[in-house]
Amino acid sequence: MKKILEELGVIVASVAVIITFIGVILSDKRTRESNELTRTELNIRLRPWIKIGDTNPTYVTFQNGEIMKWEEYTNKINELKETPNFIRMITEIKNVGQSPTLKLNTIKHQANSKFLKNILYEKQFEAESIFLLPEDHIFYTYHIPYEDWINASYKNTPYYFGIRIDYHIDEKTITSLGRIWVIRAGASTIEETWID
Repeated sequence: MKKILEELGVIVASVAVIITFIGVILSDKRTRESNELTRTELNIRLRPWIKIGDTNPTYVTFQNGEIMKWEEYTNKINELKETPNFIRMITEIKNVGQSPTLKLNTIKHQANSKFLKNILYEKQFEAESIFLLPEDHIFYTYHIPYEDWINASYKNTPYYFGIRIDYHIDEKTITSLGRIWVIRAGASTIEETWID
């Protein structure tokens, strides 16, 4: 009887050890999964988030070099004798995230014919590299030739301009985003927006 009780004790102890071992393994697995979710959440929450703002005409530059604010130009348009050279459109790029951007490459393009985002990836444009702190911003200017502005505004010949932004960590592109606008009837509207 004593031997049976000893064997039963060994079996119970062995089962307890196995159950404890399984519990430790499952607990360790759940802890690792929880840690990974926390790490992923922190990476998402604490990374830079880049926002491409709207674009609006801000200045008019005349052929003689004079610069006039857009509002003043629109108020005096019938009184002006000189023809503008180009219209300046400005777009704000802002880091709305909680971390600085270590490296952003930006590529701009504009044309009096339609283009899609693939043009901003296929053609070899010169990229500008910038650094933005949280809540920091930079303005990009597009100089729209006045003749193209008039054609887009009154002759139904749209004018396109856009930007592509690549966010890099250690020379690896983490996110690519961009926007293309079109000018029609004297106003710019968004033609295409993407985040890859």
